[in-house]
This record gives sequence, structure tokens and C-alpha cells, in this order.
Amino acid sequence: MPITITFPPPAQGIGPGQRILLSSSFIGPQPDGTTWRVYISSDVEHQSTFTTTQVRWTSNPQVWFPQMTDQSTLYGAVQPVAGTQVYVTPELVAPNFAVIDSGTPVQVPYEPTAGLGTQIQNKVADSSGFTPSDRQLLNDVAAAVSVPLKIGGVAQNLPLSAIFTNNFLDSLTTASLSNGITCDPVSVDISLSFFQGVQLEVAEYPVDWQFRTPDGAWGFHDLAVLSFVRGGVLLKRLGIHTTMFTEYPLPGTPFPWIIAVTGIPTVPNDYVIRVDWADGVCGELRGLLLP
Repeated sequence: MPITITFPPPAQGIGPGQRILLSSSFIGPQPDGTTWRVYISSDVEHQSTFTTTQVRWTSNPQVWFPQMTDQSTLYGAVQPVAGTQVYVTPELVAPNFAVIDSGTPVQVPYEPTAGLGTQIQNKVADSSGFTPSDRQLLNDVAAAVSVPLKIGGVAQNLPLSAIFTNNFLDSLTTASLSNGITCDPVSVDISLSFFQGVQLEVAEYPVDWQFRTPDGAWGFHDLAVLSFVRGGVLLKRLGIHTTMFTEYPLPGTPFPWIIAVTGIPTVPNDYVIRVDWADGVCGELRGLLLP
């Protein structure tokens, strides 16, 4: 009555958080407390076991392997190196620890990122938060794992660390899109550029306009209307009620990491930004530019 192990696609190996399916031809009912026990070891007899996991018996279980560490776990074994072959051995165990059914060891490569999605979900659900070692682990994994993408018609493999980076706003510089302060309507085409956002600063407004919020920064009047248009289609329209306003990222543009990784401009063709000032209002439109 062998146990069958199935590795759902796209799994290419076994590692922390990796899901597998187990099925047995053994006919129940099973005593309460019957469990699946799964060994991961460097030898077929699992004398040098890296980890085991036990899951309550069901007719169609799904088993997730627990997080392994760089330290020894069972029988003095040390966590395997990525790409080395390990053995996965399942057993169906009664509450008295008697083995009801067992499966033939399956040899697969050890891949520490095989269950990356589950690892991340578990960390997010953990109310205790990330530890420094957790952060380092995810940073290492993000740098090691690449994602195949087609950008600008070119197939590329990008590391997760490049996609998830969050420091682009700190890297941006400003460039005037209105040629300084102006009281005239602004219409500027920024097609095929490296702009990531815009800042609108109001320099002059009627003396009788009042800003009534507790911070004295927001008023009921529309100081200006800021519009983003592509191909004659309005993407976004914003009424401006403060003397300083920032829109980041630009509406209708892809993620900024594409620029840093590929050097390809993120602003599409026929992309226009417009500013219409209220009577008596003047100011400057500046672009946030990735140098």
C-alpha cells in the first residue's frame, strides 16, 4: 500500500514552505491522531535527517515543510546546499507511532526558494514580526531569484530585489516643466522620458483666498486643475487645493524599477501634462526625474 508523493507545478525541488501532496491506498478509518510524517534527508535511509514534519491524516492532505535553518536539526545533520540531491520519505503513522503505510523515498534537488511564496505569507501572518535574520533571508532570496519578463519586446530575467526596491523616490531630481513660474496655462509633452511624477507649486494667489483647515494649508477654491492625457484620452484630473502638490507615480506608467534595470523610458508616447490656473493664480510645474 505505497504512499504516492506529488510535487505540484511549478515546483522543481523541495525546500522550506514547499507544498507536496500525499496519497495512500490504505483503507481507513484511521484512529484519531493518525499523522503523515515526512522526512527530508541526505541518505535514502534518512539516518541524516534535515527535518521532519507531521500533519494530521486526511484522505487528501497538503503538506508544507517547515522553515529550516542553517544550524543542525536532527541527528546532527546540516541543512543541504542548494542544488544538492535529498530524499523525501513519507510515512503514515498511528497514534502509537506504528507505521501504517510508507512510501518509496523520492530523490529531488534541494531548493531553498521552492516555497518562497509560502515563506513570505507565513512571515506576514506572524504577529511577532520579522527578525533581523528573517529580513536577511528574504533579501538573499530576492537577490537570488529572477523573474522572466518581456520589456519593450525584449525578454529579460530580472531579480526580485530590483522589482521590489522602494528607494526610487529618494533618487529623483526635479526639472521645471513650465519654464519657471507662469500664470499661463501649461501643456507639456513628456513622451518617452524618464519622469516619474510631478510637483505643482502655487507661487501667487488672490489675497482674499483663505485656507481654513487647522494647518492653514487647504482651501475650498480650486487653485488649478492638473490633468494627465495620453493620446487625447484623459487619464486623471485633479483639482488643486494646496500651494504644494505632488503626484507620484505618473498615472498610466509602468513601475519605475524598469528604468533602473533596463534603461527603457517609462513614459509612453503622446503623453501630455496640463495645468489650468484659476484667475489670479500663478505657479510652477516641476517633473520628478530619475537621473
